[in-house]
Amino acid sequence: MNKEAKKLVRLLEKAEVDKALEHAAKMQDKNLAAEILGDFAVPVAKNLYDYETAEQLLKTAASLNPKDAVTFFNLGVLYTEPGFFIRDENKFIEAEKAYIKAIKIRPDYLEAHYNLALFYHFLGRDDEAELEYAVFSKLCDDTEMADALKKILSKKIRKIDLKKYLGV
Repeated sequence: MNKEAKKLVRLLEKAEVDKALEHAAKMQDKNLAAEILGDFAVPVAKNLYDYETAEQLLKTAASLNPKDAVTFFNLGVLYTEPGFFIRDENKFIEAEKAYIKAIKIRPDYLEAHYNLALFYHFLGRDDEAELEYAVFSKLCDDTEMADALKKILSKKIRKIDLKKYLGV
């Protein structure tokens, strides 16, 4: 890891997010900066429940490396986190865009197809869920995993049920 990258990591470890974002924007290796920001964003969301900071890190990572499918996938995951979308249901729109962007960058991105199929299913968009499932099942070597997704998609779960389940 080069000197610039080490400084970025130190700033993030000290939770100096604004300084870290400024530093990342000035780094020569934008892909490395994006990777580091993305690596920090996931635990910030999962362990600290700081969804806004995680979003800021991932959006900056996406702007630094707009061809990184993993960053867009992680944005999709973030936007469907219950603690995040409860506060802003419009994040569902952003989640869909992020998953689609990840798939456009990397059409064989199995996890993105899986999540997008579930996403559509939970919103009651079963035709779109089936289309994503079809792509997923063609890409997936694991028939048990494909069968498990098919089983989930066969259940009649709707967005309203999901909100009720989460107590929203």
